[in-house]
Amino acid sequence: MMELIQLLTKRTEQGRITWKTTDKEDAYIFSASNSSVVVSGKYDEEDDFHVNIRLLNQQGTEADAIYSTWHGRDATGEYIAGPHNQALEAIYEAARRSALRIDDIIDDMLSALNGD
Repeated sequence: MMELIQLLTKRTEQGRITWKTTDKEDAYIFSASNSSVVVSGKYDEEDDFHVNIRLLNQQGTEADAIYSTWHGRDATGEYIAGPHNQALEAIYEAARRSALRIDDIIDDMLSALNGD
């Protein structure tokens, strides 16, 4: 699953795939011909960010999933992030930027401010 997540991140950042918003806030979907990936994220009460990635089959049934994990606390009392959290946060951010067309919004604002 991590190989898939890394490739999804790469292709999204390259602009080769496009994500769409869903009916749930902070959840984004990429659909292939016979499957989909849904990535969602949220902050918990301790301000830790949790990402969920769900792989769906053609019927929309969850075939696999991976979640952010946190292990114990360090000397400062902060939770220790699991080994895959950074990759999960990267795909979440790439999917969010794609679905919300953030780069287009920034380009539009820069164009307006520069008088183009």
